[in-house]
Amino acid sequence: MLVAALLGAGAEIAIPLLTKAAIDGPIAASARTGSHSYALLIPIGLAAIGLGVAEVALNLLRRWAQSAAVAGLEQSMRDDIYQHLQRLEPGSTTSGNPASCCRGRPRTYRPSGGSSASASSS
Repeated sequence: MLVAALLGAGAEIAIPLLTKAAIDGPIAASARTGSHSYALLIPIGLAAIGLGVAEVALNLLRRWAQSAAVAGLEQSMRDDIYQHLQRLEPGSTTSGNPASCCRGRPRTYRPSGGSSASASSS
């Protein structure tokens, strides 16, 4: 996966360099001399097209490898959550506190704020 990413980035960098070579080479030479000899332009264009196709293929390979790894990670996380939920008591997820299922046993919700002395005196 790392090799595909590096080669894809290299192809992505090389395409503008080939464009520069085409403009500074045969196109600039034909502009200076006035003759239209584009014999070198065809290989440069074909090389740019080949690098573009290679870049697409390498990016596809990299994304496919990453998606397979991420899908496995998502599946293991989902399995862990389901196992945790299966260990809970049936009524533990219906208490007033939405986070009670994460602690493994039901708890009562007590809002924080104010001191406990002032709350008990009123």
